[in-house]
Amino acid sequence: MPDKGKGWLFAAVAVVSLAIGFAASSLAYREGWLAVSHGSFIDRMQHELNLTPTQRDQIVQIVDETHSKVMALREEFQHQRREQIRQARARVRALLTPEQQEKFDREFKPRYREGGPGTHGGEGGSHDGGPHDGDSPHP
Repeated sequence: MPDKGKGWLFAAVAVVSLAIGFAASSLAYREGWLAVSHGSFIDRMQHELNLTPTQRDQIVQIVDETHSKVMALREEFQHQRREQIRQARARVRALLTPEQQEKFDREFKPRYREGGPGTHGGEGGSHDGGPHDGDSPHP
């Protein structure tokens, strides 16, 4: 008769492994480490619509141009988002006493770097080492 404790342990490990895999793949796609090629979309159009070489080339150009525009919009959105959060943090900080401001500056750092677009993670965190949403205006 199998040990029921080992069965639960196996199930728990399987669930945790799936969750970690899902989180890692979501992060990889979000950060651009993995990308879905538009080749499969173009190939399907080619197969289903019997595109001419000229049509295919023009569609590839449209898809590439659109991708570039969307990426530029994403960068602009990220910049605006960081600016809104920076302003909210400044407003919150202004409400605090000098002692509270000192602790706020030390303990509630934003998780993104003030540098280039798309940079985040790495900085800040809560005083206990646990997760902290530094991008939130809520201290």
